[in-house]
Amino acid sequence: MILENKKRWWCIVMVERLWGVWEEITKHIYLHHYYARLPKKQRTQNIEQGIGNNIVSH
Repeated sequence: MILENKKRWWCIVMVERLWGVWEEITKHIYLHHYYARLPKKQRTQNIEQGIGNNIVSH
């Protein structure tokens, strides 16, 4: 019984970790496309203000 609970706990922890990783990836992709759709002038202003520095613009 104790072994079964450990397996279940491990599975829950792994799912939470993977979910966190995928959440970060999807957020990065969303922001990348969001900034890519902005007019070039707005993108330049955001970069100057330090907004979205980790986002690669097209």
